[in-house]
Amino acid sequence: MIREQHDGHTGLVNKVGFGFSPNTSKLLENLVFLTIRRTTQDIYYFSSPGGYEVDFYLPETRQLIQVTQNLSNTPTLEREVRALQDAIQVLKPKGALILTDANGKDLQIDGVPVHIRSAAEWMLRP
Repeated sequence: MIREQHDGHTGLVNKVGFGFSPNTSKLLENLVFLTIRRTTQDIYYFSSPGGYEVDFYLPETRQLIQVTQNLSNTPTLEREVRALQDAIQVLKPKGALILTDANGKDLQIDGVPVHIRSAAEWMLRP
């Protein structure tokens, strides 16, 4: 199932976010959303029947984007890749991107290239 993404207010997340630690993952996701929004209004997220979610799907470019604060632990990497696998089977995108704290080694899922990039570098690209 694909649903349109409507949030993207980092200030609002700071004001109404609950918890005792910084909500850096949601802030990072919102920053990525705002960066994407500069170039397109057509932004969705994907939710699979198995309960996996991909943060952003851009139908104009047929690109999937996952955002995670850090990929250094194996369960996080496996979770992000599993969500992309489900989405790739349904949406048949041209490519996928995982944005995180540092550049990483690219991979392929079912023949679809998946790039692992620093979110900061990606947001500052021309």
